Amino acid sequence: MKYGIAMARRGWLEKKNVLNTLPLEQLIKKLKSCRVEKMKMKRQLRS
Repeated sequence: MKYGIAMARRGWLEKKNVLNTLPLEQLIKKLKSCRVEKMKMKRQLRS
């Protein structure tokens, strides 16, 4: 855990850029939107 935090700080990441720091509702919304985007990409590859 300490290593991950140190790397994030070194990379100038902020809390808003780290997925698991979001409030639950925002996390669920983000995961759903990522799933939709993934499905769109799969459809494009099939075409």
